[in-house]
Amino acid sequence: MESCGMRSECLGLLVDANQGDQYQVSSQPEQKVVAGEITLRELLHPDHRPRVSRAQRFQIALKIASSHLQLHSTSWARRHWESGDVRFPQIGAKAADVLLDRPFVSANFEPELPSALRVPKSTDRSFACLGIMMLELLFGSQLEEHELWQQFGAKSTDNPMLRLMVAKKWADDVKDEAGPEFSSAVRWCLDESPATLHGDQWRKDLACEVVLPLQNCCGWIDPASVVDE
Repeated sequence: MESCGMRSECLGLLVDANQGDQYQVSSQPEQKVVAGEITLRELLHPDHRPRVSRAQRFQIALKIASSHLQLHSTSWARRHWESGDVRFPQIGAKAADVLLDRPFVSANFEPELPSALRVPKSTDRSFACLGIMMLELLFGSQLEEHELWQQFGAKSTDNPMLRLMVAKKWADDVKDEAGPEFSSAVRWCLDESPATLHGDQWRKDLACEVVLPLQNCCGWIDPASVVDE
């Protein structure tokens, strides 16, 4: 399609044989050349300049949560995402050249086992990791930097259970910092998210408990920036 040089509004349709959904394939305008990329973890580092504004951080949180809703059951999200997995393209060498409105993740694709041979996950940490990223984006700092680690006497910040414990304690500060909607969204991710995914109820819950509240938060902090996801 790229070599044929077509520039029509619609090049055709892709059809999902299983779901019956249709996806329109359109040509894209020329994109700016990308010079590199930077991770969310690097953006939140205390030494990174310029600092990412709160409005921008809220928009990033909304995009990541929306991506979980859309991609969680696909090959793009076979493992949980953390701040080191979320990346942003750069169009130049300057820190200001980061395209904050275009976060992305990379994924390796492997042949999928037949459904009869798949073993359901006993636990799913993806939503807890989403809650941790929401905390990091709200406060503009990484979980590893919080002083709570010293209170827990932890020698390592890699233990998943300890990370969740620190995050739940940190979440006590969310309501005063960002209001009840952001607070309840974080709490759902950390406390009430499903351990395993059966059916589509988790999609409805994630949309109602996390994505829509985040969209409302983006609206009150920067009404002009809110777009339908």
